[in-house]
Amino acid sequence: MKKALSMVLALAMTLSLAACGGGNGGSGGNAGGSQPSGSQGTTVQSPAENFKPEDYLSGNYPQLPADGPSVTLTIGHAMQETTDNHKTMLALKSALEQYSGGKISVTIYPNSQIGSDSEMIASCVAGDVDIVYQSGSTHMFHFPPKGHLS
Repeated sequence: MKKALSMVLALAMTLSLAACGGGNGGSGGNAGGSQPSGSQGTTVQSPAENFKPEDYLSGNYPQLPADGPSVTLTIGHAMQETTDNHKTMLALKSALEQYSGGKISVTIYPNSQIGSDSEMIASCVAGDVDIVYQSGSTHMFHFPPKGHLS
């Protein structure tokens, strides 16, 4: 009985994975219809190229007090300016400055301009840098291990 149940469950999992494969009905199995980024002679447009914060944000936020302080945030990351990660940071900068009415300004330092990954995280912990946008593997050296990292 257990063997039959195991076989049925294995078959169900296999079929569910095959159903998730998608595909556009043609050969190749590329569900999106675009060529892989490594293909010669083709370019894949990044979704970050056409990102408009107003398409994702309601803009219906409480107003900051007119006599309140202005804030300047510092963001550091190790990626180049041509990456989607940097373009995402530019979109964040645009949204913060737009929806705060200019009360929040953002300075972005790409390409490890203000230090290596570890140095930027240490600066963030010390309060010298406000936001560090990095990979998770770098963080595990600065924070105690948790169940999902060990």
